[in-house]
Amino acid sequence: MKLPLEWIVTALFSIGTLTVLAFLFRTPSIPTSPHLEKHHGETSAIAAPPIDSIPSLGPSFDEDASLPAHAVSIASYTLQANLDTRSHVIEGKGTIHWVNRSSTSITELPIHLYANAFRNEASRFLSDRRPGGRGTQRIRDFGFIDVLSFVVSSHGNDNLWPKAIRADSAFPSDDTDMLVPLERPVAAGESIDIEVAWRTKLPSIVERMGYHDTFHMAAQWYPKIAKHESDGRFAHFSFDRLSEFYADFGTYDITISVPSTFLVGATGPCVSDIIEGDRRIVRHVQADIHDFAFAAWDGFREVRRQVDGIDVRLLFPPGYERVATEQLDVTTFGLRYYGKRFGSYPYAMLTIVHPPSGAGEAGGMEYPTLFTTGGSWWERGPNGMARSVTLHELAHQYFQGMVATNEATWPMLDEGITSFVELDALDTGWPDAGAFSLSDYGVSAATMARWFGLTAGTDDIIAKPAAEFSSGHAYARLVYWRSALLWRTLDRVFDGTIMQALGRYARRYRFTHPEPEHLLSAVRDVAGKQAEDALRISLFERGWIDVAINDAFCGSLSCQAIVSRRGNLELPVDVLWIHTDGSRVMTRWEGKEVQTTLHKEGLIPVRHIVLDPEHKILLDDDLSNNAIFLGQRPRAWRTRSYISYLAILGLQAVMP
Repeated sequence: MKLPLEWIVTALFSIGTLTVLAFLFRTPSIPTSPHLEKHHGETSAIAAPPIDSIPSLGPSFDEDASLPAHAVSIASYTLQANLDTRSHVIEGKGTIHWVNRSSTSITELPIHLYANAFRNEASRFLSDRRPGGRGTQRIRDFGFIDVLSFVVSSHGNDNLWPKAIRADSAFPSDDTDMLVPLERPVAAGESIDIEVAWRTKLPSIVERMGYHDTFHMAAQWYPKIAKHESDGRFAHFSFDRLSEFYADFGTYDITISVPSTFLVGATGPCVSDIIEGDRRIVRHVQADIHDFAFAAWDGFREVRRQVDGIDVRLLFPPGYERVATEQLDVTTFGLRYYGKRFGSYPYAMLTIVHPPSGAGEAGGMEYPTLFTTGGSWWERGPNGMARSVTLHELAHQYFQGMVATNEATWPMLDEGITSFVELDALDTGWPDAGAFSLSDYGVSAATMARWFGLTAGTDDIIAKPAAEFSSGHAYARLVYWRSALLWRTLDRVFDGTIMQALGRYARRYRFTHPEPEHLLSAVRDVAGKQAEDALRISLFERGWIDVAINDAFCGSLSCQAIVSRRGNLELPVDVLWIHTDGSRVMTRWEGKEVQTTLHKEGLIPVRHIVLDPEHKILLDDDLSNNAIFLGQRPRAWRTRSYISYLAILGLQAVMP
């Protein structure tokens, strides 16, 4: 018997659809034991911190009047750097002013030397074999930093550097974390001045820094004192490929010498720019920051714009004029959008560097008052690809730039929050095409986040150190996409109170170094205990959810729907009842029960029942079970249902 063409097409459509749905909306399995290697991640659950002792954040932190004027200064750098663009070497010297603001005396100083991550194959960075993420390409030309002298002027004239030792016993061949013994203790409240000289050889472009042709990106290019905690401990560590940075606030006064044909983009405002012979000498000064980076290139084009008193400067390669205009427009939008939510941008200057083709590893990175973007040749057109990276790195000016969390220990506090606020900004400014646009077609940022966030499933917990993730891919899926998805879900479910909580958190902890408990406390204060519990479980316990309608029984005057909640997240769910006459009634199920029966009384029969009709729960693992139809299906629909059922049986027969 020859099958009707409609049946064949329907069968093929059903099989294809079910295969895609099986992949996208599969119910996740919950690992019951750790599965990662030591150092690259013993992933036993990290206990969420208690928050009862954290002071409440009142409504005063909804306003900018609550913002601090300045940071507490601990580590300040007055440095001079001479860049040789042929040898790719920075000769540096200067003074580090450091204040012991802890309650204990210290006898040694940990120093981070980031460039030594690229010294040889024995470094922790280059010996890392985890796949995925940036920094995985082969280095053509190694880099390093050699400290030539380290003298504490008030302790005598001895050079202390020959006594420096490697600080990380887990990586005994790594030179990125060094410990310098002092000749005498530095008491609580005492300050010292350190005269330092060093030589940094930039590598071929890799992991944020280096050179490509005549383009040079100097990031973490100087000897840097590790973050000093209030209890007297130092947060120091050898450099891991997936982690970033953590440092104290201070004032940076940096003088940079480059060839006269080069333009320099650097942290903070330029207070002088002079030409002496064949050299250009620029000086940048900025207070209330914890890092300083600069880029130098003889190919830069430059545009500037004033945005509400902020001098925005963009350096970009030739041929990217359209992208430069878009990035300036997006930055203008972002400064106002983020400023309204998290407090006004406090600095007079913002510099954007778009690296040239071939220097992509320098792109997509944040530094105080400066960030880098980037993109391939095909991103030059009006497709919106420049929006995402611009808004993401601009958001980092708040989350890690001003709210200076420990990126190595808690990457979800900067990358996770930043990904969420980027997503929110994209879907506000470009509702249907935030992630990508082409002619009249587009992909929203929320759609993109759901696609990548759900693929992460519950592979691992989100709240753990960067070094413990199994790969760069896992790190990106969980810390960036899954985090953005959970934050967006909670903000939609709890009616915008999550964004309000982040606003209070950002204002209260500007120029400080908060921990996860401060964030959880802010969410509890504003959004309530249920929202805080959901956030805690999502971050620390592989949180997931799938709400479903299992069955329904309706008579002439009443209707009952059996609903269930799979997973460990308890979230309130909107329930839409659609009557036979088209009228609609919305009720609410608190979502606390694993399974329950919902009741609806009324004179008009119910035709459809839909859970979460506005798709607030973006984390919902399976959308195919969120609705039920109670009327008589048309014949064509019943035929398709039968064929779909047969297709399921066929898939079960051939799939493991």
